Amino acid sequence: MSQVLEEIRAEREYQDEQWGTEFDDKNTLNDWAMYVNVYMAQAAAMTCPPEQQRKNMLKAATLLVAAIETFDRNGQFAPRHYEDRVPAGTRPINDLLSGPVCIRKMSEETKSERPG
Repeated sequence: MSQVLEEIRAEREYQDEQWGTEFDDKNTLNDWAMYVNVYMAQAAAMTCPPEQQRKNMLKAATLLVAAIETFDRNGQFAPRHYEDRVPAGTRPINDLLSGPVCIRKMSEETKSERPG
């Protein structure tokens, strides 16, 4: 495991030189998820050779470390561009898309839309 952690540390230093903490601090949680998912999707491609799969997974892991460092530095992620537009008393879409509340709401809505 120490070899992998050393590779993550080296990649993290490279990323920090390329982008810096100022750039990182402007990323939303959605941004971080997208960055990580891009590398993981590339690694999962059927045509991706094993050595490239590992490189992409290392980059994804390092981006997760950067995201956690950003969160720890700021106590939160940068706000999403729409967060200030969510009306008081409502729940953001991410909350609605998870858990039993979503399933219950969707099944109630689809019942009312079903014919007869």
